[in-house]
Amino acid sequence: MALILASGALGWAITQEIERADRTRESAHMFKEANLQLRREEKNLLIRGYSPERFHAWQKAKEDFFQRLGELVGLNALNDDETAE
Repeated sequence: MALILASGALGWAITQEIERADRTRESAHMFKEANLQLRREEKNLLIRGYSPERFHAWQKAKEDFFQRLGELVGLNALNDDETAE
């Protein structure tokens, strides 16, 4: 009986760690995409000039970028140096 409980607890712990790693990997991927989109919107704003639509797109990209960064920080996926950068 004790062996069954121990193996169940170990299986649960391994499953939780795998799910955490998967969430971290997905958040990192979405963060990279948000970073590229933010850079794209900044370039559009600088190259094509200011317009309310371009500025709104840049603001939306910036909000998405910081949301993704917050997800990574919340998952403790970044060390202190990476967070400061």
